[in-house]
Amino acid sequence: MRKIKRKVLAGFLLFAILTLTLINLSEAIENVEVEGLEPNLAKLVILLKYLFSNSVVAFMVGYLRNLLGFLENWFRARYSKAEIEYELNKLGETWVKYQAGILAISSWLPAPAAAAITFLADIITSSIRKLREQ
Repeated sequence: MRKIKRKVLAGFLLFAILTLTLINLSEAIENVEVEGLEPNLAKLVILLKYLFSNSVVAFMVGYLRNLLGFLENWFRARYSKAEIEYELNKLGETWVKYQAGILAISSWLPAPAAAAITFLADIITSSIRKLREQ
């Protein structure tokens, strides 16, 4: 029981730190002037500005990433019916997680930034989880 409490507390602290960091990142991205930047970097900043200003794009990019991961796993491994149902349930959980994240963060920020932050937080936590498994 103590380990579970510790993990929940660590998860909450990680979420709080990521949220504060990404809120500052959102503001920093909005204030970047692209005129003096190298062309490739300017394109990246423009894409990030668009991601942080359009909630539908941010949400769909993030969810599409998860959907493509599901399809990759499905085609690579010949899943049984139970494994496919499990993966579909995980995909549904991701959808709910995105909706909850956007709703919670949008109480502090506009919805587009909340969607982008939810997407970035999902990528970061997923990467941390994969590194831990290796």
